[in-house]
Amino acid sequence: MNRAYLEGTRYYETPECFLYFISRLLSRSGDPDLHALLKPLLKERIQERIGAEGDSSALSMRILTCDFVGIRDEVDLRKLLALQCEDGGWEIGWIYKFGASGICIGNRGLSTALAIKAVETMSQPRHRVSEFSMPTRVGGRSNLRPQSETFRNL
Repeated sequence: MNRAYLEGTRYYETPECFLYFISRLLSRSGDPDLHALLKPLLKERIQERIGAEGDSSALSMRILTCDFVGIRDEVDLRKLLALQCEDGGWEIGWIYKFGASGICIGNRGLSTALAIKAVETMSQPRHRVSEFSMPTRVGGRSNLRPQSETFRNL
């Protein structure tokens, strides 16, 4: 990663969106070569973003990506909590854009769901057994557990 994503990408409005989707790719992949190649670089790049400006979606994705690589991002959690609206939700955050047109797409529900997941993640202690979990088979059964419905649909 050569930081070309810092101004967003053709389709992702923020650097955090790009980095978050890299973390999602890695979280679903059991490929040790892919993890060895991308995870240390992802950790370095997301750590550089801690404290940067961002809307509720960007802050939430940053917190979740930090958590994925084993970093606690208290700085952005404080910023995210300060953005919470009186009704308990978070304002719309921009996720996607239509290529060169610059038309941005976001959703308040998605921003709120990401923020809730980020706050929930930060409220739980993390005990990582290894750099990444690999599915294993014991007696013909996989150790993979289904993700919660909320997480799967984000």
